[in-house]
Order: sequence, then structure tokens, then C-alpha cells
Amino acid sequence: MKNKKTDLQLEKNKIRQEILKKRNNLSTEEVEKKSDLIIENLGKFIKNAENIMIFMDMKNEVRITKLLELYPKKRFFYPQNYR
Repeated sequence: MKNKKTDLQLEKNKIRQEILKKRNNLSTEEVEKKSDLIIENLGKFIKNAENIMIFMDMKNEVRITKLLELYPKKRFFYPQNYR
């Protein structure tokens, strides 16, 4: 049983690394275009919300912070990183 779990974890890690590599290879233009599509799809979920938890985008992640500009009357929260 332990080998199955280990094999599964290795496979999951391999997939994560492949996806991360693809994401990191996206151009800025591609990231912006894909971010806009994702944010457009989020709109229907956000319009009735008052408080929204987000993570600040980094590197080639979805430009989720655009939501702050699009919905200035909403209250956004994000975790703080203490070092």
C-alpha cells in the first residue's frame, strides 16, 4: 500500500512540475489574455459577494489583483506572509 501511495505522490509531483513549467513559459501577453478570461468567468460569482478572499498574484499566475480595480466597492482580503 505504501508503494502505491508513493507512486501516486510521485506522479502528482511530476504533473505539478509539468504544469508549472508550462505556466512559467507563457508570455506576458498570454498571461494577460488568460487572466482576463478567468476574471470574466469569476464575475458571476463575485457580483453578489461582499467579502472576497484572494491571493496576490506572482510570476506568471492569474492576474487576480485586477479584481481590485474591477470591483472597488468589494472588500478583498489576502493572507499576509510573515518572515
